[in-house]
Amino acid sequence: MKIKVDPEKCNGCGLCEDFCLRSVYKLNEKTKKVERIRKENCVHCFLCVEKCPKKAISIVVD
Repeated sequence: MKIKVDPEKCNGCGLCEDFCLRSVYKLNEKTKKVERIRKENCVHCFLCVEKCPKKAISIVVD
């Protein structure tokens, strides 16, 4: 599985971090951009993809 966040589309709203039930995303406090993705925590619920208003997150299941 690959989780990608497009930095050009991401506006730093933090919804991925807020809605993720498994703390996959960690935002940088200064830049408000995703600085860490814990893909091992992901359970493929795709809630982050659905909630991202900029469609900056994509998940590809191998």
